[in-house]
Amino acid sequence: CVDFETTGLDPAADDILSIGAVTIEGGDIQTASAHYDVVAFDGPLDEETLVIHGLTHDALTKGIALNEAMQRFFALAKGAVLVAHSVNIERGFLDAYCQAHCGAPFEALWVCTLQLERKRTSAQQGDLSVRLGQSRERYNLPRYTAHHALIDALAGAELLLAQAAHRS
Repeated sequence: CVDFETTGLDPAADDILSIGAVTIEGGDIQTASAHYDVVAFDGPLDEETLVIHGLTHDALTKGIALNEAMQRFFALAKGAVLVAHSVNIERGFLDAYCQAHCGAPFEALWVCTLQLERKRTSAQQGDLSVRLGQSRERYNLPRYTAHHALIDALAGAELLLAQAAHRS
């Protein structure tokens, strides 16, 4: 399960600030596999972006190079089915990176917990949010601080397991 924190939602114009990932094997979250990288970034950032992601200018200047962060992520993700809450964001940034550095799109199988939740709640009355936090609440999962790549990856992994358990 993967999550990126970025400067915005447009892979063509925005940058990756951090990458979080955690592995699920046999229905268990492998916490020892937890992976988190802050990406070096010295461009201008508004204070709102820093506050949302809980990052500081100091952390971003001490981060690792994007190429190194992506190589570490690719090593972790090799051969895996990738999970994200709203895969379009992560897939878009991965595609943009691979197009720029490899001349080809990023190829992977994806599971989108947002789409699973949208499908599950489509018959229910009212205007139900399928945002990560609200989706987790429906399964009585704990509240976590949002917009931290590793915490959101873990939250997505827990959500996927809860969704799978409720399908039975």
